[in-house]
Amino acid sequence: QVRSHFGFSLPARLGQGGSGGGGAKPRQPLLSRFRSLCGAMGDAGPAAKAKAQPGAKVGTKPSSAGTPPLQKTIEKAGSAKAAPKAKAAVKVKLTKPVVDRVKQLNDSGALEQELRLGAVATRLAELSPADALDILEGVWEDPAGRQDPITWVREAAKALMEAAKQEPLDPGRPPAGGSPGMPQPDLQPPLSGNGDDDMGLLSGGSEGPMPGEPRDELAAAEEAAKAIDARPVLPEEVSLHAEELRKKGALSVQLEPAKMGALLAILGPLPAIEVLNDLEGSTVRGVEEQFTFLVDTVGRVMESMRGTVFAVRLSRRIRWMNENLGFPSPMHIGKAALALAGLGEAAALLVLKKIVRRTSDGDKFEKPTEWVVETSRKVALGIASLSSTDGFISG
Repeated sequence: QVRSHFGFSLPARLGQGGSGGGGAKPRQPLLSRFRSLCGAMGDAGPAAKAKAQPGAKVGTKPSSAGTPPLQKTIEKAGSAKAAPKAKAAVKVKLTKPVVDRVKQLNDSGALEQELRLGAVATRLAELSPADALDILEGVWEDPAGRQDPITWVREAAKALMEAAKQEPLDPGRPPAGGSPGMPQPDLQPPLSGNGDDDMGLLSGGSEGPMPGEPRDELAAAEEAAKAIDARPVLPEEVSLHAEELRKKGALSVQLEPAKMGALLAILGPLPAIEVLNDLEGSTVRGVEEQFTFLVDTVGRVMESMRGTVFAVRLSRRIRWMNENLGFPSPMHIGKAALALAGLGEAAALLVLKKIVRRTSDGDKFEKPTEWVVETSRKVALGIASLSSTDGFISG
């Protein structure tokens, strides 16, 4: 199993034969194998056939009545194979950022094989643009993805679709691949869901909200955060491990459900336990020092694109914002995630969307991390849409 960047495992098909492996012995074509079998059964040419048919001479064509049934089957299969039925071409539509990212990967020279868009377009089109971009980001960072990008993308997309079917939907979040019968947008998906693409606002997107977008992201975030199942729950195995560390005296920080508990929850069981083990192996024992250690360590884990789908989306979004929005100092992934995790995925992404929209309107965020922390606190209280957090912004 190859550990995926998406919080679950992908089949390790690379290097093990099959469609993606090297070193597997190629299978002989079906028709050739049948003919070989026919020869092994005594079909040794005209002499053998003449001997099998009394009165027949060598060099004469045997009668059709004496043709072995297996040979008839072969000839029938060969004639059917010679005239295959033409398959109708399937047209799919991908967003411009997804197509551009595929081109960037191919132009980078890092891939051992070309990532042919036609070979993966159908799989990527089943996902939201954000999920598709997450998968393409994983191709770049996973050595197995660079070795056989087509197989990696197909398997990752399939696994992500299966995982999405098992997860409860956040408020306003469309199912993976969109609702049945609903056309997918050409440039960016609705901002009300979790699959929104921030890049649309800064690359020729419309000035006003598109159909289906909330006119006030913070008001929509407040509503999303009120949902009963919005806040991520710390996995039981992580809670039990934390209790063991607490009994040993290695853990002093309280894993509050809305704060540190939510932050570890969006990592998923294995990465969260690894973070706690790193804390145990360190010399940090004070409450404040451990709190800072955990936030910084979780930030590094998220920056490496590990964790649940929620964590990967937050990481990708924050890293994109740091690279494109001109912040005087970059947003701290760990501190921002600590503030946003307790709100739930839908509300967290809407808070980040607010920054992008205001930046596109000309505002400059002098302290983006502090703005996210304060705004998230107000969203949790339900007052973010009523009060301003402009102390961290210059217009």
